[in-house]
Amino acid sequence: MEKELIEEYIINPFTLMIRPMAWEGQIISEIIDWEETYFSMEQPLNIIKRNCGYYGCDYNGRRNGTRQLTNITHKAPILLESHTPIYFFPTKSPLHEQCIWVAHDLVITYQKGKAATTIVEFENNQKYELPISNNSFHSQMSRTATLRIEYQKSLDRIEMYNHLKQAFILKVTENKRLYRPYK
Repeated sequence: MEKELIEEYIINPFTLMIRPMAWEGQIISEIIDWEETYFSMEQPLNIIKRNCGYYGCDYNGRRNGTRQLTNITHKAPILLESHTPIYFFPTKSPLHEQCIWVAHDLVITYQKGKAATTIVEFENNQKYELPISNNSFHSQMSRTATLRIEYQKSLDRIEMYNHLKQAFILKVTENKRLYRPYK
């Protein structure tokens, strides 16, 4: 292996994907970043789980959030970090050792490749042929888009509630000033 192994990788807005790789009889991770490729002894799901914790939630909480917002239970995409936001989806069951995690935001195009593969182009113009059918990849992109929309709708509801609450408090405060008896 030409690249150096890193101990802990922090997923960020420039992380394109995390894919498994066989190395010396074990599964490790190849992490494709905007300009670099890193390798980690952690398996892809463990990197995802650790990063959920790094960003203030646990993996099961993120999966449950996806389930509550979208009713997606299998191969569920996750909102890894809500402030940036960073969304990832799995190409297989996350428990499958050949599962690749793809950053939804950074995919610009994808097309059918050879025998059950999809050629994915990311925003940095890098292309990768992934072992997932084009239909399945399209489905995962759509499911992640649904999660994004539902999450944004929940944020919009919270914002609307806060505006209504503020308006109500302002109105109550104004009414108290207008009708306060004089001494």
